[in-house]
Amino acid sequence: MGANSSQLLAQSLPTSNKALYDLQIHAHINVKLGRYQKAIDCYKAAIMKIAEFPELDKKTCAFLRHDLAMIYLRQNRFSFALSSLKKAVAISLQLQGDDVAVAQKIWSKMGLVNIHQGFYAEAEMCYNNMLTASRLIDGDDSVSVAEALEDISLLYTKQARHSKALNALKRALQIRHEKLGAEHASMADTYICIGRVYQDQKEYVAALANYRKALGIKKGDLGKEHVETALCFVLIASVCYECEEYDEALEHYNSALKIYTYLSETHEDLLCPVYKGIAQVYIKTGRSQEAWRSLEEAEKLCRKRVGKIHLIMAEICEIICAGYCSKNSLKKAQLYINKALIIKKKILGENHPLVADTYEKIGSVYKQKHNSQKALDAYSQAMKIRVDKLSEHHPIVADSYWEVGVLLSEVGNIEKAKETLQKCLELYLKSHGRANQIYQKVIKKLEDIEKEVPSAGTAKSRKPTAEHTEFTSHDTSSIDISIKIY
Repeated sequence: MGANSSQLLAQSLPTSNKALYDLQIHAHINVKLGRYQKAIDCYKAAIMKIAEFPELDKKTCAFLRHDLAMIYLRQNRFSFALSSLKKAVAISLQLQGDDVAVAQKIWSKMGLVNIHQGFYAEAEMCYNNMLTASRLIDGDDSVSVAEALEDISLLYTKQARHSKALNALKRALQIRHEKLGAEHASMADTYICIGRVYQDQKEYVAALANYRKALGIKKGDLGKEHVETALCFVLIASVCYECEEYDEALEHYNSALKIYTYLSETHEDLLCPVYKGIAQVYIKTGRSQEAWRSLEEAEKLCRKRVGKIHLIMAEICEIICAGYCSKNSLKKAQLYINKALIIKKKILGENHPLVADTYEKIGSVYKQKHNSQKALDAYSQAMKIRVDKLSEHHPIVADSYWEVGVLLSEVGNIEKAKETLQKCLELYLKSHGRANQIYQKVIKKLEDIEKEVPSAGTAKSRKPTAEHTEFTSHDTSSIDISIKIY
């Protein structure tokens, strides 16, 4: 929910309608306390009460619909969030004068919800509408244009259109610098966006440089113990983790944890991702007991704030799976990765990139169990979803082609393996070049396959098993995500 939405609504309400303002304030308080259903009830009552006051302007109703959608977004109830935002934007488009800016903010949130659902074309339409409105209302060099460019860069990053994302962000940075100055707090937000693009490309030096610039600005402008300063620590820690610099990652996660714990009354929900990050570090460094304790804290907070059917809970299950894989406890690993799949399908549906990520992890477990056919089934499902949702030319699809190609060769389908690896080679050539080790790895694998016995090429691959279709038959209401230390 927007930080100043309560004040904005208060200004738009006549004094006689204080009851409506009180409902919105109670909703805001309930959100801070994690009582989301009570907050939803308050907003719905406020929206119904608006009909009793024809003198209220349309902006008030748009704000209420927007804030209701933000609660649904916290709960991962994306379809409800999108429905509320559509009603909000329909209202806001009827506004005149300066109030038209309300629509810009709502378009931004609609784009974000569409990204969460994997609806990238719809998200791009929302962001383009926001960008067009910002340019028409405020001009090409306005801060609102910079905000729109930052929003659309998130979509470009998800689609691996990194050069477009960076071009948009460089323009946003230029606008903010000219309008607000080099040390303005919002400059840090642009640096964070740039860092995320570089991190997605695994250009970690550039990512860290931008995150550290953001941290310096946030510390100077907001102080060392501000929630936004803590976010910078989390981002730096995530890069250190990916670089296998585990001690430094733990140091920055603990810095964030200290801040969030101090602010826990109003930011308790932000502790959960930090506990997850700390647990991942402990798993990688063989500190299992400490990892479980962190995961227990994350699970407890998740249940308290958003319930057991939430993407955070799915991520916790995936981390537990990784922990059991590191101990070669594969039966337990499979139990938790299956739970993660059930949760994600419940929230996102069958055909979402995050569901594909979980199928890939299922395939990894089967690979560790030396079950090539079931691993192939899982990786093939991940590849199918990614090609459908991200396009066949997305870099992560190349990774899927690699895994599927290797597994096809292991189960004896040599011709199909060669065809799949050739697609992988073409994508890696575009993204990495001929001299890169990843490209050379595919070349060597193709050469090895050519040395296989010719008759093996006639072997037929087995049809996908029913292993994964049974996941959808589980009753998600009975899932037990409790963490047990074995």
